[in-house]
Amino acid sequence: MFKNMLLCLMIFAFTPQAEVHAIDYPPELKEIFYRTTALNGSVTREMHDEFWDILNQSLTKAQIGNYAAYLLDAQDYQKEIWVSAKLSYKNGKVVRTCKLIVLQMVLPIRFELMIPFPKNSAEYTSERRTYERKFKESVNKANGILELAANRPDEWKNDLINWSQIKKAIAHAEDRCSRVEKLLTETWHD
Repeated sequence: MFKNMLLCLMIFAFTPQAEVHAIDYPPELKEIFYRTTALNGSVTREMHDEFWDILNQSLTKAQIGNYAAYLLDAQDYQKEIWVSAKLSYKNGKVVRTCKLIVLQMVLPIRFELMIPFPKNSAEYTSERRTYERKFKESVNKANGILELAANRPDEWKNDLINWSQIKKAIAHAEDRCSRVEKLLTETWHD
């Protein structure tokens, strides 16, 4: 139980959350997203339809597009950290997938597109700087995991990272990515 809780915390610690203070996302929207991304989360047609009803009432089409693109990339980012950890563990040195490198460049750009203030405003600058700080922390945490994986700690003595935990994290991240993709696709598909 503790290992699963630790794994869950490790998974969510690596993605800077889309917390644009200027856009007040309805709590119901956040709740549906969190239920979808939970370790044992799910997405149903009813959740999907409610999510899109709220989304369409709360944001413009452009905001929805930027929001969805950011959230999809953020989920991929989490997955790619663990795929890179797997490669680092196998190779005994830090290895980053090309996709991880690209996502580390793209996520800040995607986030900036969600900021509803004019580019030269103090509010825009504040939002961007706050995100940059959080994203830098996220990258540092990810680098720490890759270093830890590359050093291949003794699997029997280390509860933080081992081959089994990396495989579980990848499986959870893949499941979460598919649920989020289903949620963020406007037309429901079984």
